Amino acid sequence: MTPKLTKLIQMLKSETERGKLAWVAVDDDAFRARVGDGLVRVARGAKRFEQESGENLLVPTVDIVVTGPTARVVEEGSFPEDDRGHAAAEALFQAVRRAALDSDAVLDSMMLSLQSSAN
Repeated sequence: MTPKLTKLIQMLKSETERGKLAWVAVDDDAFRARVGDGLVRVARGAKRFEQESGENLLVPTVDIVVTGPTARVVEEGSFPEDDRGHAAAEALFQAVRRAALDSDAVLDSMMLSLQSSAN
């Protein structure tokens, strides 16, 4: 992972948690946001690795793609579970999903409903 991508991941997570970025769900495991003149896409994926035995192993990843103003990919990273950048990418994915799906509001509503029915 390049130092700039590392820094961008940290900044995206921070600004997402502060509610400063508008993430949109592309599907259940992919989200995107406009940032400056470009777009960032954060998604869960999988990478196929061939084992020495010839068997294929499917490893979960977090994939981050950054496009510039002309919609061309300017930076990207795919972080398998065993990659040192995976923890930061996974933390970003979790923050992005919570923001895009408004998870806190959904959970608050459920808890309020449960509290009301308990009284």
